[in-house]
Formats: sequence, structure tokens, C-alpha cells
Amino acid sequence: MLLTNCNNFRTYRTVSVAATQVISGIPPIHLLIEERRNMFEGTAGYENSREARIRTISKLQEEWSTQVETAQWTKRLIPDLRVWLDCPHRDKSNFRCNPQPTNMVNYYFTQALTGRSFKKFTCRIGKTEDDLCERYEEVDNALHALFECSRWRERRRAAEAEMGNIFSTNSLIRTMCENRTKWDIGFAYISNVMKVKEEEERRDQTPGEE
Repeated sequence: MLLTNCNNFRTYRTVSVAATQVISGIPPIHLLIEERRNMFEGTAGYENSREARIRTISKLQEEWSTQVETAQWTKRLIPDLRVWLDCPHRDKSNFRCNPQPTNMVNYYFTQALTGRSFKKFTCRIGKTEDDLCERYEEVDNALHALFECSRWRERRRAAEAEMGNIFSTNSLIRTMCENRTKWDIGFAYISNVMKVKEEEERRDQTPGEE
């Protein structure tokens, strides 16, 4: 159920193309073709590759903002693409210089950004028998697990105190992108929760689905 691309981006095949492109930082092919064509022809006021990419990201933002059929959870977390794409802490290129896991968007973080590895999703695809969280409070989805569940309250509050910001869907990623310290704190919280979720998914997996 997983795929891997050139940026070490790994997630379920059911993740939308739009979400995959945004998280990995790769614009869709039709925008890249237009960008290259305009640079080659010297049209539309392009002065250099940086200016061309800025225009491409602006067009991608328009498409992202008007996307209504897929990637809605990812869009809630990353409404402003410039904040995400300009964040140096998520770039795998840094990984070559300082090989710490918080330098890149890993598998666990990607699952959180796409809403996978939660029981609402795994139940729908037949990997678990129910869609309730471990404390049977609510349906186990990304919103509940990362922002609401009492099970993670102490970890969440500790991370919020260190970051100086109350977690919400429209502010968490933006706050993490402000500096490396905040990125590390948010990244650790999300990754730790997702690691536990994956362990529980394997434990609760429907027989024959392993």
C-alpha cells in the first residue's frame, strides 16, 4: 500500500496527487512545462529561474486553494504553500549536512499530513475492525488524535508550552516553520504519536491483511 518517490516521500497509494506534490515540494508537471516554456521563450516577464518559480508557486497556490475534491485535510494544515515550501527544515537537502531525522519530512510525519494511519482510514480499507480511538472517545482520525485526544494531552500541552502556541489545524505547521527549534518540537510530537499509531495498527490488523 506504499509508494516511494525520488524525494524519499513514502505514503499510502491512496493519497491524492495534489497532497503528494505539495508535501514533497514538487509542482505538477503542467506547471513545470509552462515554467520551462516561458523561460525558454523569454515571455511573460520572466527574468530568471527564481522569478519563474515564484510565478509557478503562485499558480500552484491558486489551484491548491480552489481544490475541493481531494487533499482537504492536508490543505487545512498547509493553507499557504509559500510558508511550507520556503521552510528550510523540511528540505531533504539539509539531511546531507546534518543527518538528524527532524531535517526531513519522514514517513510518520507524512502520514499525519495526509490523514493516513488513523483507524477511520484503516477501517475503511479493511485493515482494522473499528474506527474508534484507543480510549473509545471519538472516531480516530487525524484531527482527533493530534489535536483533541486526551490520551496525548500531556505531550501536546508540553509541546505547546515549548513552542509558545496552542496547536490548531491552521497554525501548527505555520508555527513549526518559524524556526528550527519549533520545528523540532512539533516534529517530535507528531512523529511520536504516529509511531504509536502504527504499532497499534499492526497489532489490530485484520487477520490475513499483513
